Amino acid sequence: MTYDFDLRVEMPSGGTARVVVSGEIDMAVTDALSASVLGVLRADGVRLVEVELSAVGFIDACGVGALLAARNDAHGQGKTLVVCGARGLPRRVLEMTGVFGVLAGKPVGAR
Repeated sequence: MTYDFDLRVEMPSGGTARVVVSGEIDMAVTDALSASVLGVLRADGVRLVEVELSAVGFIDACGVGALLAARNDAHGQGKTLVVCGARGLPRRVLEMTGVFGVLAGKPVGAR
């Protein structure tokens, strides 16, 4: 079985890394997503990880959980992880589950 999922890591200088995800984020790919993001968080000099979701067409509860776990891991290391570019169904899922603001780095209560 093949999955519509791809992930690319961009490690520019300046302490910010980008994890560009495309396709679908579901139970079948969350281990790969988590391992990649955690690896980036452990890289020397990285203070901010941006997870780019503009090319993601689907995300399920497992994907949401993986992003929250990565965000919490970043926070525990004194680093920041934010999700950006979410639109369409993935954005609606993040909003309906009440985690969009937290993952987008917005203050609690901000819209």
